[in-house]
Amino acid sequence: MKLKIKFYKLIFCLFLLSCNQYPDHKSICYDSSLQTNEYLGNLFDLTLLTDLEQALDCASTSEKYLLIAFCSYLPSGIGKTIIRGYRNQLYYFENSQSRNIIRDRFIPLVLYIDDQSKWNETVNAQLLDQIELYYELYNPQLSINFCTPNRTMGNVYSKLQIALTGSNGLPSFAILDQNGKRMYYHDNHSKMEFHKLPFNQKD
Repeated sequence: MKLKIKFYKLIFCLFLLSCNQYPDHKSICYDSSLQTNEYLGNLFDLTLLTDLEQALDCASTSEKYLLIAFCSYLPSGIGKTIIRGYRNQLYYFENSQSRNIIRDRFIPLVLYIDDQSKWNETVNAQLLDQIELYYELYNPQLSINFCTPNRTMGNVYSKLQIALTGSNGLPSFAILDQNGKRMYYHDNHSKMEFHKLPFNQKD
């Protein structure tokens, strides 16, 4: 009888070990190799990605929505001035209920439309095609010009914002599904309660 019990214990332990061979969604999406915004992450108590392609891959892998928050760098300042500016731009991160929903159902991504980093044609070439497709699908009435000299990451992120929301005003955000299809967008014309979006309600 004792031998039988030990045998079942061994089987149970092997089962647990086999389960631990596969990382969960959280470890896939938030490992140390991903680029994150620590300053804003600490401010809002969220893990905020900063690389678009990494975020798209993560959303697809984890089967979560991708929340793209568009914002801008603020003029030089200190302390409360900077914090107040970011809280105005990213006000929907302030609500604790919204943050819980974001942690559970979204991969949050922050993109700066005035990012002066140089655009890498080799690494990011496919993104331009995707942005052009978004223009055709969601805002065909708008013209698009990618022939910008000395193109920066901010130039491209700004075009992505306009393609998805139809506006370059702040604050604004867009929500994509796991396949990159736009589910929802919100521009700067009015504030709204993020946690009251239809697909954020509990099933």
